Amino acid sequence: MENSSGTAAIPLPVGDLVMLNNLFWLHGRAPFEKNANLHRELMRQRGMFAYT
Repeated sequence: MENSSGTAAIPLPVGDLVMLNNLFWLHGRAPFEKNANLHRELMRQRGMFAYT
């Protein structure tokens, strides 16, 4: 991410505060386009790992 051309360094003077929504800025994405030929389903792993 640090090498991305989409990043920029901005000066932040002492005492200033920047607040941003990390879900939007880092984890944001364009919404899915509906495609009738695709079947999407949320898959989750349930349970716990066994350590022996």
